Amino acid sequence: MHEAANAFVRRAGSQEVRDLTQSIHGELRHQFGYKRKEFDFRDEEGFTCLNTPGFDLEIRIDQCMNDPKAYLLETRITCLRDPALAENSAFIDLFNPLCHRLDILFNQHLELAEKIDRLETIPEIAAGLDYAPDATSFELRLPSLDCLLEVTETEMHFQLLTLPNLRKLLEHSQRILKILTKAGFEFTLSAE
Repeated sequence: MHEAANAFVRRAGSQEVRDLTQSIHGELRHQFGYKRKEFDFRDEEGFTCLNTPGFDLEIRIDQCMNDPKAYLLETRITCLRDPALAENSAFIDLFNPLCHRLDILFNQHLELAEKIDRLETIPEIAAGLDYAPDATSFELRLPSLDCLLEVTETEMHFQLLTLPNLRKLLEHSQRILKILTKAGFEFTLSAE
């Protein structure tokens, strides 16, 4: 990706980012009763950050790395301080068309080789497991849960194999986390 082209995309798409942020801001005020003092807002060219008491939100536009003729408009919930929001219908309805992936960042590097070995011993998921020869990453495709999991030493990404559905993504990622605990993953989810 060429930085000058990306700067052009950010400049050209800044209004689209602002419009989406304004729309979400209005919905948050209406649905959750957030007041002005409860928002922390930052606006840069092609990027906005909107922090609330329950979560932090980033919206950005960039040139698509895979297709330089296209752009990518991303909406990311970067910190969920109130876990109850993940089950709140208004929250799910608001972000369902915007959020199609769940990312978990680890606070320390994971050694994946042993975990891959243990995943291979679970027959119902071993067929969907693929990994790098050096065991620094793996992919787990689980059609029965309609989910793709990608894991590196520093993060994991959940995404549905079919149409985006945030509620389904959250439910199925929780099921996969339970499977991963069988393989020796230890999770302590934190909002920090």
